[in-house]
Amino acid sequence: MSVWEIEQLVPEMAVPFEEAIAKAPLDLSLWIKYFQAMASSSMEIKIFILNRAVTQFPRCYKFWIVYIDLLIEENIAPSCVIDVFKQSLQLLDSAPILWVKYLTYLVHHQKHQITHIRRTFNDALYHLPITQHHMIWPLYISLADEIGGKFGAITYMKYYQYSTEFELKGGGSITIDMIIQKLFEFGDIENGSNLIQSVTSNINEYLTLPKSPVELWEEFIDLLIDSKKKTVNQDFDNFVEKLVQQGIQKYPDQIGKLYSKLIFYYINRKNFDQVRFHSYKGLQECKTLKDFTLLFDIYTEFEQSLVIKLEEQLDSNPSDTLSKKFEYRIALLEKFIDDRELMINDMKLRQDPNNLDEWLIRVDLFNDTKQKLSAYVKALTTVNPLKAISLSNSATFADLWIKYANVYTSSNDFKTGALIFSKAVKSQFKTPDELAQIYISWSEILLEDGKESESVTTVEDILFSNDSDINYMDTSLTVQLRIHKSVKLWLFYLDLLESLIDEDQDNSKTIDKIMKAYEQMIMLKIVTPRILLNYALFLQEQKYWEKSFSVYELSLRLFSDDKVRFEIWNTYLTRIISYRNNTKSIPVERIRDLFDQCFSQGLPANLNKPICILYSQFEEDQGSIMKSIKVIEDWLLSMTEFNQGSIKGDQNFNISIKLEMYQLLISKLALIQDDTRSRDLYTKMLNDKQFKLAQLITVTLDFVKFEISRNQFNRVRSLFKFITKLGNPEMESIKNVWNQWEKFELEYGNELTFKEMLRYKRVIVKDFENDVVIKESINPMGFVKSKNAITPTENAENPDAIDLDMDM
Repeated sequence: MSVWEIEQLVPEMAVPFEEAIAKAPLDLSLWIKYFQAMASSSMEIKIFILNRAVTQFPRCYKFWIVYIDLLIEENIAPSCVIDVFKQSLQLLDSAPILWVKYLTYLVHHQKHQITHIRRTFNDALYHLPITQHHMIWPLYISLADEIGGKFGAITYMKYYQYSTEFELKGGGSITIDMIIQKLFEFGDIENGSNLIQSVTSNINEYLTLPKSPVELWEEFIDLLIDSKKKTVNQDFDNFVEKLVQQGIQKYPDQIGKLYSKLIFYYINRKNFDQVRFHSYKGLQECKTLKDFTLLFDIYTEFEQSLVIKLEEQLDSNPSDTLSKKFEYRIALLEKFIDDRELMINDMKLRQDPNNLDEWLIRVDLFNDTKQKLSAYVKALTTVNPLKAISLSNSATFADLWIKYANVYTSSNDFKTGALIFSKAVKSQFKTPDELAQIYISWSEILLEDGKESESVTTVEDILFSNDSDINYMDTSLTVQLRIHKSVKLWLFYLDLLESLIDEDQDNSKTIDKIMKAYEQMIMLKIVTPRILLNYALFLQEQKYWEKSFSVYELSLRLFSDDKVRFEIWNTYLTRIISYRNNTKSIPVERIRDLFDQCFSQGLPANLNKPICILYSQFEEDQGSIMKSIKVIEDWLLSMTEFNQGSIKGDQNFNISIKLEMYQLLISKLALIQDDTRSRDLYTKMLNDKQFKLAQLITVTLDFVKFEISRNQFNRVRSLFKFITKLGNPEMESIKNVWNQWEKFELEYGNELTFKEMLRYKRVIVKDFENDVVIKESINPMGFVKSKNAITPTENAENPDAIDLDMDM
C-alpha cells in the first residue's frame, strides 16, 4: 500500500473527533464513537483509526478483534495480518477468541506450513488455562483428521494426554476408542497398541462408553488385524495373541468369534503354522455348535484354498515334491473332515463331561477296539457318577461299565469282563438299581461262561450280606449299603434260580433257596402283591398248596388297597377251588368261609363281581342252585347300596354291571323253571330307580321274550304300553320298541289288537306334543324354543314310581 497522506486519513468530518481525542486520548468511548462515525469511510481511514486505537489501548481485545476482522475482510496480505495477530497475542496471550481466530486463519491461509501451525496450536494450549482448551481442540482435531499421518497421530496423542478421564470414558465428544481408531488409521500402531493394552487391562472402568466391553475388545482386535504394520514382529504377534486369549477368558461366550479373528490375523500374516495351531486350539476349546461350525468352516476353507493353489502350481510346474506335498495336504484335509463328528462330540463333552449319551456316541465313532476301550476308560474316569445324566433317559452310569466289560466278553474274554465288574461294584451310583444292574450283568456273563454256581453266588452273597432294616431311599447311605433291598436284584436272583431247575434232577436245594429268597424279601418288607402272587404260584408248582394258601392270606394282611385285595382274593379263591376240584381234599365249608370272609371285608361291590360269579358257580357245581341264586341276590342288594354312594360317572359303569348280574340271575332261575320268581325279578328290575331308560328298554324286551315263550300275550302288550310311554316316540330306541310291538302284533295278534296298538301310539304321540307346547307356554325365562321338540335322552332316569299295569 502506498504511503497514506494525512489529509486523506483525516477528512473534514473527522477533525472534531481528532481534536477531542487530542484533549482526552484515554477516553475509550470517544474512540468507539469516532470509529462508528467513520464506519462508511474508506478502508485506509478505518485502519488508521484502529491502528492508533490498539496502540492507545493495547489490552483492549475488542479493538484488536475489530482491527483483525477488518484486515481479513479487506484481504490484506497474510503476512500483515499474521503480524497483527502476533502483536495482539504478545499483549493478550490469554484471550482464547484471538487464538481461535489466529489458528483458524493459519489453517485456511498457511496450511502448507504444518510445523508452524502445530507450534502455534501448542502455544495456544500453553498460554490458555486448561479450562479454555475445549475452544482450541475442535479446530486442532479437525486439522489432524484432514492432514492425518504423523501429524494426526501426534495430535490425537496430545489430546489423549490433555483430556480428562471423564471425557475419555464417554463424557466428551472424543472417547478413548475413537483415539485408538485414529492412531491406527494414521499408522501409529505402537501408541495405539499401548492404549489398547491400557483399556483392556481395566475394561470395567470404561462401562460408560457407548460400546459394550466385548464390542470394544472385538473392535481393538480388528484394528490390530487390519493394521498396516508390514513387518512381521514376534512381539506384535504375541500382543495380538495375548489380547485374544484375555478376551476368551473374560468373554467365553465369544470364543468362536475371537479365535476366528486370530486365525484371520495369521492368514493375513501368511503364518500358516499359526493358523493351523490356533484353528485346532479353538476347535478344542469351543463349547457351542455355533462356534465349532464357524471355526471348522474357516479352517476348511483355508486348507482348501492352499490345496487349490498347490494344484495350480502342480499344473503349471509339475514336480515330485509338489505332488507329494499336494497329496499330503489332501490327506490331511480329508482326515480333518472325517473327524468332524468326533470333534463335535469333544465339544459336547466339554459342555457337560457327565453326559452319558455323548460318551456312548463317542465309543460308537471308533471302529478300532483299542480306541473303544480307551474311550470307555476316559469316560469312566471323567464322569461323576452322582452327576451323570442322560438327556434321552436311555443310559445310566452302570451302562458304561457294562458296555466296557462287554467289549471283552464279546470276544469270549470272560475273565477280563468279570474283573471289570469286580471293580465296577465298588464305584458309586445314583441309585441301588444301577448297582443291581452291574451285579445282574456280572452274573449273566458268568452264566454264559458256564460258571452257574459262581453266577448264583455273586448275587446271593450281596443279597444276604445285610439284614438291617435301612431306608432304601436314604441317599446319605452308599448304594452298597442299600443294594440288599433292591427288588430288581432279588427278582433277577429268583429268575436265575428258577432257570436252574431241572425236572430230571434233584432240585430240593434250589427250591429251598427260592423259598428262602421269598421269605427274606418278606422280612425286608420289599415284597409287592405281584411278587407274593408269584411266590404262591411257585409253591403250587412245587405242590406246596397249603403253604401257597398261607402266602395269599399273608398278602391280604399286608395290603389294604381294594383293587390289590380283589386281585389277591380272586387268585386265591380260583386256585383253592381248582385244587379242591382236583383233589377233593378241602372241605366245601372252608371255601364257603373264604367267600364269606372276602365279602365281609368290605370290597366294593363293583370290584367283587367276578368273585360273586365264582362263588355262585361254585355253589352250582356243588348242586346247590338255590345257594347259587342267593349269592347273586345278596350281591345285587350290596350293589344297590354301593351305587347310592357312588359319584355319577361311576354309577353308569356300575349300573351296567348290575344289569349283567340281573341277567345272570334270570338265567339261573330259568334252570329251576321258577316263572313266578322270574316275573318278580323282571318286575323288580323295571322298578329299579337306578336304571336309565336304555337299561329299562333292554329289560323290557327280555321280559317280552320271556312272556311270549309262555304265551302270555296280554302281559306282552302291557309291557309294550309301559315302556313306550317313557320316551319320545321320535327317539331311535323307542322307535325300535314300536317296531318290535308291530312285529309282535303281526305274528300273534289280529286286526283289532293291531288297530288298538296304532290308537295307543297316536295318543302317546299327541301327549308328547302337548307336553312340549305346555312347557313352551310356561317358560319363565322367555327363551325362544326350537321348532323341534325337546326330547329326553337315552339315559333319562326312570321315574320314581312306575305304574306297571299288567293284565294277569
